[in-house]
Amino acid sequence: MKHISTPLIGITLGIAIIVGAYIYEGGSVAAFFLIPAISIVLGGTLAATLAGTTFARFLLIPSFLRIAFAGRVHNTVAIIEQFVEFNALSRREGFLILRDKLYEVEFLFFRKMLRLCVDGMTVEQIHETAHAEMESINERHLDNIALFKKMAGYSPTMGIIGTVVGLITTLGAVNSNPAMLIQHIALAFIATLWGILLANMLWLPIAERLTTLHNEELRTMRLVLDGITALLNGSAPSVTRATLASVLPSVQQDALISKPLPVVRIAPIVPESMQ
Repeated sequence: MKHISTPLIGITLGIAIIVGAYIYEGGSVAAFFLIPAISIVLGGTLAATLAGTTFARFLLIPSFLRIAFAGRVHNTVAIIEQFVEFNALSRREGFLILRDKLYEVEFLFFRKMLRLCVDGMTVEQIHETAHAEMESINERHLDNIALFKKMAGYSPTMGIIGTVVGLITTLGAVNSNPAMLIQHIALAFIATLWGILLANMLWLPIAERLTTLHNEELRTMRLVLDGITALLNGSAPSVTRATLASVLPSVQQDALISKPLPVVRIAPIVPESMQ
């Protein structure tokens, strides 16, 4: 199934609704996309963000946007099924047989923990390594999410600044035509509109999307850790599947547990006399 970017759809739809309502009320498209207003709001927000963070993190903003719009959650069911297969295989052939399966694993954390398992680390050592990595990821992700929440705070303020600048220039160039004065005052508030719009239709949704991806990744990492523990403890494949499936909704649990266990096919051993 083709991946659908729900943040892109939601943000585009929200902006389209607001612009459509503005035009329906008689607003001008050219007035809505007023370059000075957008420049003050967007440029001021980015400048304030740069002032409050490191240059290295600021340069990563495009990467964070790409993750928010194109990032996918991991396939939990597929990971559980891989653990069931690896469990059945290791119980018959030992952990070293899993070395050939490492690059069948897409999730990097899963692959790393499986490699530690194959290398002979104990459950306690793997748990210690995993928790250290999870803590580091948690801190890093929360810092990245906080960056966009700060941008959502800067944006409306920059919109107010843009409006004040517009009012100052309008009143400074006042003439005898009241109609023109009212029109220019109305245009000055476009900056405030853009400030509120970007905060609530771009920066905050991105922060929430990154939060969702972060929570899903931590949840999947805990699932992997439970699976590795079951693997090292030599749990039966059926027990491993039932234990790991507990993270799924009831309907998915029933569908997964009712499936037959994978059949592990081992290459036959050829006697030396026949070689």
